[in-house]
Amino acid sequence: MKLIIPRVFFALSVSLGLASFDCNAQTNTKNKPDIKLENKAPTIAPGTLSLIAGSMDGPGWADGIGLRAQFSRATLSDFGGDRKGIVSDAIGNMYIADSGNHIIRKMTPQGVVTTIAGKAGQVGSNDGIGAAARFKYPAGMAIDAQNNLYVTDVANSTVRKISPDGLVSTLAGSSGQFSWADGTGAEARFNRPMGIAVNSSGEVFVTDMNNYCIRKISPNGMVTTIAGQPGKKGLSDGAASNARFGKAMDIAVNREGMLYVADGSNNQIRKISKDGVVSTLKLIVESEKFAEDLEPGLHTPDGVAFDDVGNLYITEGAIVRLIKKDGRAIVVAGQNNAGHVDGRGSDALFRAIGKIAFDPAGNLYVADDNYIRKITQQGDVSTIAGQELKGGYVDGAGAEARFDSPSGLVADRQGNLYVSDRGNFLIRKISPEGIVSTVAGIPGLSGMGHEDGEAKSAKFNGLRDLALDGQGNLYVPEIYNRDIRKIDAKGNVSTVVKAPEVRSILTGKMEADHRFVPANVVIDSSGKIFFTSGSVLYEVNAKGLPTVFAGSTEHFRKDGIGQDAVFLSMTNIVLDRRGDMVVFDDQVLRKITPTANVSSWGEYGEEFIVQKDYKYLYYPRSIVVDKNDDIYFTFDSTIRKRTASGVITTLAGVTRAHGTQLGLIGSLYYPSSLFRLGPKTFAVISGNAILKLQLP
Repeated sequence: MKLIIPRVFFALSVSLGLASFDCNAQTNTKNKPDIKLENKAPTIAPGTLSLIAGSMDGPGWADGIGLRAQFSRATLSDFGGDRKGIVSDAIGNMYIADSGNHIIRKMTPQGVVTTIAGKAGQVGSNDGIGAAARFKYPAGMAIDAQNNLYVTDVANSTVRKISPDGLVSTLAGSSGQFSWADGTGAEARFNRPMGIAVNSSGEVFVTDMNNYCIRKISPNGMVTTIAGQPGKKGLSDGAASNARFGKAMDIAVNREGMLYVADGSNNQIRKISKDGVVSTLKLIVESEKFAEDLEPGLHTPDGVAFDDVGNLYITEGAIVRLIKKDGRAIVVAGQNNAGHVDGRGSDALFRAIGKIAFDPAGNLYVADDNYIRKITQQGDVSTIAGQELKGGYVDGAGAEARFDSPSGLVADRQGNLYVSDRGNFLIRKISPEGIVSTVAGIPGLSGMGHEDGEAKSAKFNGLRDLALDGQGNLYVPEIYNRDIRKIDAKGNVSTVVKAPEVRSILTGKMEADHRFVPANVVIDSSGKIFFTSGSVLYEVNAKGLPTVFAGSTEHFRKDGIGQDAVFLSMTNIVLDRRGDMVVFDDQVLRKITPTANVSSWGEYGEEFIVQKDYKYLYYPRSIVVDKNDDIYFTFDSTIRKRTASGVITTLAGVTRAHGTQLGLIGSLYYPSSLFRLGPKTFAVISGNAILKLQLP
C-alpha cells in the first residue's frame, strides 16, 4: 500500500534499536496530514520466523490431530463475545464456528481437525468455495438432513449456508446492514444473528440478538419474524408479536417441532409452541459448587441442545445443566469457578462455554474457550482438541526453556537478549547460542515492596519493560510495586525510583501515589532515566526523584510543551540518537524533544495501521527504526514495516490470526515486544516464545 503523507525523518541507534523522527503535524483536524490510502490492504513482504527460545503452545489456527490443533476465541463484546457454534452430522463429524479465526472447522471422530471454509484472520463476506469464502465472527451452527451447514455470521449480520461440496452462499441478510426487515434472501435484515437451528422440514430458525426477536427462514429463502417485536426488549409471554425477549443467544428445536430459546439477558429458557405461543420454563435450579454468592436461578444461559431421546441441555457460563421433566435444572458438569480441569461432573472446570452439540453416540461436545471438550453420558469431561498458553519455568536451550507471559526485550552489545518474564517474576537471559538462564528474581515468588539485594534473592512484581544503559546496567520498571529497579553488572539489585508519597483522603496517612505506575523506560546517552506512567512522561532528576517531563493526569491528546501537552495512554517509548523520544500514544505516534516539546503525527495511526476496521484490533505496541528511516512495529498479530516514503508492508503474521507458527510469514500471538538484533534480524515475543524474524 502506498500512503501519501508529509515527509518524516527517522534514525537508528544501532546498539539499542531505538527510533526517532521529526515532524510538525498536529492532532487538530485543520493541521492533520493529508493521508491518501490508495489500496485496501498492505503489500505482503516475506520474512521468516524461527524459534529462539520458549514454547509455542497456545491458541491459534493450526489444523492437526487432537491437542495439536488450535482454535481462537473471539473477545469482542460488540459481537457477542466468544460464542463458538458446534454441531454434529449423522456419522459423528463435528463442525465448529471458530469465531476468533473467522473460519469454519471440521473435526472427525478420530480427532482430525481441518478448515473447510474461510481463511484464518481474513474477514469479509465473500461467497465462494472453501478458502475463497470469508466470514466475520461466525457463531451459531446448524445442519440439515442433507448435510447442509447453516452459520450465523454475526458481524456481517447475515445467515450463511455451506453445501456438502464446500460452497458458501449467503442465505439471508445483507452484509453490514444492521437493522430489521422481513423479506426474501438479501432483502431481509438482521442485527447480530446469533443462535440457529433447523427442523426436519428444512426451516431455519435464528435468534436475532439485537432485534430481540426470533426469525424463520423458509426453504425458499423467505424470512419472517415469528416471535417478539423488533426493537422491543422485555420479558413477557404470549402469542407471537405480543411476546418480548432480551438478547436471545441460542435456539434448538425438538422432535415435536417446538423451539427452545436461551434468553440470555433475561436469565430464562423460553419455549415457542408450533402455533407461535411463547412461554417461560418454570425451573427449579440446582445450586452448583461454590455458588454461595449467587442469586438463585439461571445466570445468562448461553446454549441449548437436545439429545437423541429429547432431553434438553443448557449452558450458563462454566456450567452444563440437564433440564429434567419435573423442571429441575441439575448440574451435569462444571461449577461456578472458571478454569480448565478435566474430571467427572462438577469436579471438571470450564472457562467460557459457548454452544453444545451431541454426537450419534450421545456424547456431549462443548466449545469451551480455545478448546473442544467432550462429556460422556457418565459425566466424564475430557479435552479432545485445542491448546492454551502454558506458562512454565525452565532454564535450558531453545525449545527446552519455558517462560510465563514474557513482556519486554532488550539486547546488549555481545548479543545477549534479556527478557522480563512477567508470570515467573524473573529477569531471564538468552545467550547468542540460545541458552536461557535466570539473571534475577526467585521463580514463582513475587515481592510487594522493594526487596533488593543479590540478584537471585531479589523479588519482583509487575514486570513489563526493560532498558540498558551504556555501562550494561539493566533498568526494570514494576507496575505493581510502582518503582524502577536497577540490576548492575555485578548482579546487585537496587531501587532507583520509588512512587512519590501523597496523603490518603481515606486514612489521612502518607501513602505511595496509586497513579504512579512506571511502565516503559528509556535511558539517554548521559544516563538520565525517562519513563512513562499512564498519560505522564517522567524524568529522574539528579536527586533520584521522578519529576514530570511532559503530560498530565488528564487523558486526551493535545500538543504543547511540558505539562501543557496531554497524552491519552502511552504504550511504548524509544529514544533516538538526537535525544528525541518517540512514543505510541494509544494509536498515535508522538514525539518529545529534549526541551519537552510534544508533537503528534497522524490521526488514530492511519499511517501505521492501514486497516479499515483498525479500531477493533490490538494497538501498536513496539517500534524500531533502521538506518534507512524505515519503521518496524508490532500491530495486532503482525510485524509491519513502513518505509520513509510511506509504503507499508506486513513482514510476518496474519492480521486477526492469533497464534504462533514458524516459517515464511508465519503467525504471531499478540506480539508484545520487538527488538532489532541486526540489519535484517529482529527478536519478538509471541505468547510464551521468543522468536527471530529474518528478513531476506
